[in-house]
Amino acid sequence: MFTQEKVWSSHFPLAWQFVILVIDSTNRNRLLTTREELYKMLAHEALQDASVLIFANKQGMKDSMTTAEISQFLTLGAIKDHPWHIQGCCALTGEGLPAGLRWLQSQVKAGECLGWEKESAELPRGAPRGGPGSEGSPLSF
Repeated sequence: MFTQEKVWSSHFPLAWQFVILVIDSTNRNRLLTTREELYKMLAHEALQDASVLIFANKQGMKDSMTTAEISQFLTLGAIKDHPWHIQGCCALTGEGLPAGLRWLQSQVKAGECLGWEKESAELPRGAPRGGPGSEGSPLSF
């Protein structure tokens, strides 16, 4: 059976430091699946030390959920073993993106204080260089 987990776990064989999740704030129907996938990812051994940045996209659209609503639905408060941040954004204008990236940067700095090795973020020689959908990926079209 083909699952999203098989795709990302085979593409990202090393322990990664970050999970960036982009959510469509107007699509309430997708949040249950998103919550399930998020918790599956966070349970994965390779992501045990990962920080989580959630971009709540389409904040400027009518009927979009607030970051508080999304946080509550995803039960982000229950995540105790991963630093996390939810950031409202608009991909079309870029609003909110710099703030989310600054949070990531603060996590990198915090990780350096904790002794993260820069080499841990590098891919081994011959490993795929892109994510799903990039050239050489099983999801390439």
